[in-house]
Amino acid sequence: MVQLEIFSPDGKSETVTLDKFPVTIGRSRINDIVLTHRTVSRKHAVIIKKDGNYLIKDVGSQNGTFLRKRKIEEALLQNEDVIYIGAYTLKFLVKEEIIDLDKALEGPETAKKVKLKITHVLEIPDRFHGVIFPEVTGEEEKISEVELSISQEDTSLLAFPDEFLVPREEFPTLYDLQRRAMEDENLEDTLNNVANYLLSRTDGDRVAFFLSTVGTSLDAALIVTRPGIAFESRDIKAFPSILRKSIQEGKAILANGLEEDSNVQIDQKERDRYSSYSAIFAPLKYDEKTVGAIQIETHQGKDRLDRDQLVFVCRVIRELGQIIIWKLGQIEKFEQRLLKQELSRIHPEEIVDILFQKGEKYKQEFFEVKEQVSSVLTCRISNLSDIHDQISPMEIQQLLQHFISTVRKSVIQYKGSILDISGGEVVGIFGLPIKQLDAAVRAVLAALNAINNLEKDSTFNKLTKKLVFSFGIQTGLVTGGDIPVNGFHYLFAIGNTVEVSRELTGLAEETNQILISPEVFFDVRFYFDIEEIGLKEITKTQETMMVYQVLRLKESVSEESILYLASENADSEVTSEEFLKFPDV
Repeated sequence: MVQLEIFSPDGKSETVTLDKFPVTIGRSRINDIVLTHRTVSRKHAVIIKKDGNYLIKDVGSQNGTFLRKRKIEEALLQNEDVIYIGAYTLKFLVKEEIIDLDKALEGPETAKKVKLKITHVLEIPDRFHGVIFPEVTGEEEKISEVELSISQEDTSLLAFPDEFLVPREEFPTLYDLQRRAMEDENLEDTLNNVANYLLSRTDGDRVAFFLSTVGTSLDAALIVTRPGIAFESRDIKAFPSILRKSIQEGKAILANGLEEDSNVQIDQKERDRYSSYSAIFAPLKYDEKTVGAIQIETHQGKDRLDRDQLVFVCRVIRELGQIIIWKLGQIEKFEQRLLKQELSRIHPEEIVDILFQKGEKYKQEFFEVKEQVSSVLTCRISNLSDIHDQISPMEIQQLLQHFISTVRKSVIQYKGSILDISGGEVVGIFGLPIKQLDAAVRAVLAALNAINNLEKDSTFNKLTKKLVFSFGIQTGLVTGGDIPVNGFHYLFAIGNTVEVSRELTGLAEETNQILISPEVFFDVRFYFDIEEIGLKEITKTQETMMVYQVLRLKESVSEESILYLASENADSEVTSEEFLKFPDV
């Protein structure tokens, strides 16, 4: 529901519901909203709806139209935006339909008389979280053969029934939805995009997202209807018992039409209404926990939802459900806001600001802190530079691989914070203290220097000139110096950083491997030029600059904020010129 709260010059106010667009505003009585003060032009402004968004346009007014105290010609409206037209103040409000399914179960419901005929039930396989898209072979994804260099128990989780394999033609679209969701969209945008994608690929006419926000209650977080299709508001809560069944059992359910019961009397109107009804109820799952559901429905009997569409919905949920849940988690952890109150208020920039401003109070609770890990890693490889003439190239390679795989496996186990913040300073990443992390980094450089001194092996010589090491949360093995990048990545780029950056870009284009894990929105990369840094001690300023440089979320975190934070923890004030010397990540 869209409303305008109008405040007149005389202090009076009224609320107008906008149910048809465009909405014209002006002093003339031919307008939809008439503002009679002489500061308003006869035809002043118009509000239109386009692609699900609302825009306001000035239509040549004398005194102009102002949004957020800035004069505009045309601008996108957001919930609670304040518009100034002449002497009037208008507040733009978007209120989503909220239905508590628990309360619906307590009162009368359609399902107590009308029972749907359940035709198919599918169990959605748990995802091995972090593996967003596996390798592509042939026409479909095959992920059961992916090696992870971790325990056999973990790799066995990658086996899915063939029917859940995503067709290759769907790969780019799903990948794009994931990328956009993880980069800068708020939760409402993500839900809208997923809903429209589902409507475009199924015969459904309406998609409703139900998410658990407090206790066991479920809120209708967002309802998206195909243009031109009318639904009664009661439809969405007509069958909460089936939705509950889907959530409790963690299964996707397809229901088509009525389940005939001679003992139940149904009037003809209800019979006609629901005999053509078709719906898919599918849970949103994360770490074996179901925290919400998606309901797709139609009343078009000739275009019923079928089993193929049920399987398709399961695929989408497997790939996108965790992102939706992850974003919901941000709202719960950082702002403690109910989804039904302010769905569209959280943005990645806000989350980062809160992390920096609130410190310990707003730590991310994803990983269990295990600070001893990095010290163990450091011990394994710290003295390689002293013994390079006593160790074989193969042994060095094995130690480096052990370093990467051990950290990767350790990160999987973390249940604490992405960032450890104390006194406003970032003191650790993924439970690895910055000081110990720095020691581990220099140990790796020492190992690479040891390799570089093994001139008898031309392969290793070549490797040190352009070498990329990384470890992802779940995937990737050392293969010829390059590890496929997936999820959280910590890259050691030795050599010319520009060339390395190009090499990484090419690798991404060839393999589609650079993907961000649903649990992690920080894209962490450390670049080192061995000719510039060598084995010299890394200063506190350099260390701090590298830490804060890699915390940038695309354009979400301003350079000014990073410079301020870097200066707070560095040896001396960090200037913009210094900042720009570091390779852009």
